[in-house]
Amino acid sequence: MMKNKIFKLSVLFLAIGIFMSSCYKEERWTEENTEVLGYVPLIAAFTISPEGEVAPGTELKLDLRYWCTDPIKEIIFYPELEGVALDSVIVPYAEAYSDVSQTDSLIFSYTAPMVDSNSVLVVNAKVIAENGYSRETSSSGRWYRNYTKPVSITVKP
Repeated sequence: MMKNKIFKLSVLFLAIGIFMSSCYKEERWTEENTEVLGYVPLIAAFTISPEGEVAPGTELKLDLRYWCTDPIKEIIFYPELEGVALDSVIVPYAEAYSDVSQTDSLIFSYTAPMVDSNSVLVVNAKVIAENGYSRETSSSGRWYRNYTKPVSITVKP
């Protein structure tokens, strides 16, 4: 009789335990308390050709490779000549996906400015997504990974 009561109580507690654990919802704080507002563009590569030294008026080709999960709004080029900012150039986004690099690519023509003495032309690029997030080239090597350095070339008169 005593064994029967113990058995019944054991079955009862086991059933209560199973019932209680089936109602348990695992807590996922990040999923319940965060919201994805968008993705930041990435710049995969930024090159200039020809390389080395060029004469004023030479047509330069800037090759920017980038991608983003969210749609891209525009790309801005910020040229500087010996640290002095020149007019920036805004290029609206046009789809140009490359299967080889698995990125969008923008090949942009830029004319080397007129100079009186040897000068270094540095061009920074900034990719802006429609969600407002952006990524730009950085000569300082920021803390985040996937940063790309700006391109530079010497302009000789």
